[in-house]
Amino acid sequence: MDDAIENNTDSASLSGLKSDIRQLKADLAQLMETLKITARDATVGAASDAAALPIDTMDEISLCIQEQPIKSVAIAAGIGAFLGVLLFR
Repeated sequence: MDDAIENNTDSASLSGLKSDIRQLKADLAQLMETLKITARDATVGAASDAAALPIDTMDEISLCIQEQPIKSVAIAAGIGAFLGVLLFR
C-alpha cells in the first residue's frame, strides 16, 4: 500500500516537474524573442543617430561660416597653405 502511495506521489511530482520545464522553455523562448527585438531596435536607433550626426554637424559648420565668413575664409586658407606645404615637399 505504501508503495502505491509513493508511486502516485512520484508520478505527480514527475508530471509537475515536466509541466514546470515546459513552462520554463516557453518563458525562455519568449525572453529570447524579446531580447532579439530589443537588440534590433537598439541597432536601428544607433544607426539613425549616427546618420543624423553628420547632418547636424554640417548644419553647425554652415551656420558658423555664415556668422563669421572672414574668419572661415582665413581658416580655410591656412589649412590649404599647410596642406600645400606638406604635399609639395
